[in-house]
Amino acid sequence: MNMNSFRVPMKPGGGMPTYQQQQQYPTPGVDTSARLSDTAAQIYQQGAAQQAQGMEKLGQGLEQASKAGYDLYTDYQTTQAKDAWLQYKQGAQKLQAQLGSLSGKDAIDDKNGVIAQMKTWREQTRAEVAGRLGGMAAGLFDRAASETDATLDSWATGKVHAEGINYGNATSKAHISLAQNQALADAANPAAFGAQLGVIKAELENIARRSGYDDAWVEAGLQDIRQKTLIQAISDSISGEQLGKANSIIKDYAPLLGGHVDALRAKAAAKGRELEARSRADSEMRFVGVFANDPLKGIAEISTPEGMAKYGMDAKTAISVRSMLQTQWSFNKTVEKQKNDTDVTSTVNGIYSTLMGDPDKGIAPDPAKAYQDLQNSNLDAITKIEMGKKLEEGTIGKTRDPAAVNDMARQIVNGAIDSDAPIDVMLAQGKASVGDVTMLKGMRKDMDGPLKDYLKRADNLIKNAYARSQFAAGTPEAAIKEDRARSQLSTVITEAYKKGGPEAVEKLFNSDTPMSIMNSNAITVDDALSNVNRVISAGNGKSSVPQRKASQTIDEYEKQGGQ
Repeated sequence: MNMNSFRVPMKPGGGMPTYQQQQQYPTPGVDTSARLSDTAAQIYQQGAAQQAQGMEKLGQGLEQASKAGYDLYTDYQTTQAKDAWLQYKQGAQKLQAQLGSLSGKDAIDDKNGVIAQMKTWREQTRAEVAGRLGGMAAGLFDRAASETDATLDSWATGKVHAEGINYGNATSKAHISLAQNQALADAANPAAFGAQLGVIKAELENIARRSGYDDAWVEAGLQDIRQKTLIQAISDSISGEQLGKANSIIKDYAPLLGGHVDALRAKAAAKGRELEARSRADSEMRFVGVFANDPLKGIAEISTPEGMAKYGMDAKTAISVRSMLQTQWSFNKTVEKQKNDTDVTSTVNGIYSTLMGDPDKGIAPDPAKAYQDLQNSNLDAITKIEMGKKLEEGTIGKTRDPAAVNDMARQIVNGAIDSDAPIDVMLAQGKASVGDVTMLKGMRKDMDGPLKDYLKRADNLIKNAYARSQFAAGTPEAAIKEDRARSQLSTVITEAYKKGGPEAVEKLFNSDTPMSIMNSNAITVDDALSNVNRVISAGNGKSSVPQRKASQTIDEYEKQGGQ
């Protein structure tokens, strides 16, 4: 700010009047009285001169007092003006910061824009200051505030001008975007596409006029928008599988696509090949669907040149379709097996439940109905015969074949058993007791859980222990002891895992427990002699195994040594 705005003009001072002494001229030859008179006159004149000097000093003192009072007054007025101007300037800066956040239409609005708000603030602030200041302070404030107003006006003018350009350009860009979208939709229609490009060019010219760009800028912008719009239209058509439309646009506007034309043609061609491959695949899948229930018939249909010609297939396609039909056949067999397994399990368990009854529910055992259900079932002939025998003997679920149980356990560990049906068939055929069935089903379930690897390790230990060359290997005695060892080892593994997880099982395998179980179930010389005795007895037509009497229960018979 120019501090001269607050400079006050010096006020002229009022001096006291001065008096000039009267010049006296002595008269020669006068008498004594005259001289006395002259002496008296001199005395008087000296007194008058002293009095005049005193008056002059008094006037100077009054002038100095007057000047000091004027200085205090002007300093007060200047201070008031400066304080008011400082507040005015701070308010102007705050207003400028607020108005600086306005943009576009809001900044140039006639009622609420930058100029309008600034005018309202200035009028209100000036009126408020005028009510507080007057005289010299008001004049000093006006001069200083005018300089602030000039600075603010200059900023506001530039702000409004810039925002006016921005608002106009933003509006033009919005119109360009709308026209570009429409041009994208009209790309396959050269006339409609050209009309939208005309709209775009007009808006580019408006932007150039506001911003001071030349015609070259307009042409470059138009070319860029046109090319991008065409590329987008072609890409969208290809993605939408409208290859006819895509190829038509490429043909009509190839010169305008520049270096992109070859890539777009390649993209369209690739999409065409994809659609052809998909069409063939759909046709193949429809053929497979027709013969899904009888894949072998479908394979036969296209195994000859005449059959391939009938369905419009070449040799390569026919091979692919036959492969899919073979996969379908395998799938059908798997589904059929799963269904059969479910039926077997349901049938065997149902017959056994009917045989045993359910005391808790008041259902009495019904062997006759169980036998009839067996005969009416879809079980295979061998299972029906064996289960029928066990029903007649009353031994179903009570007899077992240790070798068969061991074999089933090994198959479960190796992942060869995918359902409970084979285990239930063992019950029906008398090869597994109820306890065996429960154990084997539990083992199959464990093979789908965290014990899988541990059970495999246990199976390897058992297999190695009972597969060594020994005099009783492969005998019923060996099978019984192998079965017992497997059951004991599986039990301790399960218990260890329940108590301590993997760490406890690892600790178990590193201990003497597995070997102790093997040793306690080792095949002995007595086992070998028993096997020899059995073979000899069988050769003589005599059996050392006691026969079950009609009056004996199963438990009594087993205690006697029967099998």
